Amino acid sequence: RNINRMHFTSSNSLPADGTVHLTEGTMKADITAVYSDWFMLSVAGVSQFSSIRAAILPLQNMRVRRVVFDYDMDMYTNPAVLEALQTSCQIFMEAGFEVLVDQWDREQKGIDDLWVWSASCGKTPQIETLPFGEIQKRFSQNDKGE
Repeated sequence: RNINRMHFTSSNSLPADGTVHLTEGTMKADITAVYSDWFMLSVAGVSQFSSIRAAILPLQNMRVRRVVFDYDMDMYTNPAVLEALQTSCQIFMEAGFEVLVDQWDREQKGIDDLWVWSASCGKTPQIETLPFGEIQKRFSQNDKGE
């Protein structure tokens, strides 16, 4: 289902804790949903702020309480991705959502890449989920987030 250029995967139900994972790209969300048990939401691109704002009310009506961002790991090398992440997180926090950010090995750029690679190796993806404030601290301590 699309809401103003946002896509909700239909393969998994919204969990009882009200967590939705957000990434960029419909295919990336769909692939991730197949490999995980996550309820996925996607935007057409990382800077689709009008789409993100338009999703606030539908997400609140669905009783979503937590948004976990799964933007590509090139946020560490591409300032535009990092800036889009920061702006998007602010939009959700201002609307009262808990905002977290997933981190993983940067050799796998996208969350879909991580799940597919992990499945091909018979491994569970290694993902660190951090509050947005912790991500901000990492970037302020070191321009590359390391």
